[in-house]
Amino acid sequence: RCSVARGLGDVYKRQKLIIRVPVIPTFNDTVEEIQGIASFADTLPGVEQLHLLPYHRLGQDKYIGLGRPYLMEGILPPTQEHMQTLKKAAESVSSLHVQIGDEQKTTKTTFLS
Repeated sequence: RCSVARGLGDVYKRQKLIIRVPVIPTFNDTVEEIQGIASFADTLPGVEQLHLLPYHRLGQDKYIGLGRPYLMEGILPPTQEHMQTLKKAAESVSSLHVQIGDEQKTTKTTFLS
């Protein structure tokens, strides 16, 4: 197992964890990518949920205000139908509770980068 998995296992053995995955078009929005993430997350101790967070363009104005180029120009957020497809794909390879978005907050959130 990778060092991230070992570290999580040692630190969070008794914690209930949620893995939150931003779904970014052209980067990780394929069935294969999400299934790989879900399969990996399912092996981590304490992980019970996987939240698929659809990409949005809410930060675009901030880039413009800072005079920086917005490199995601022209990239549209995933459709609800595509997110449902990804949710079903994740559920098909893991025992985790998978949801779209961040509907329910629980005790701890862990970010993997």
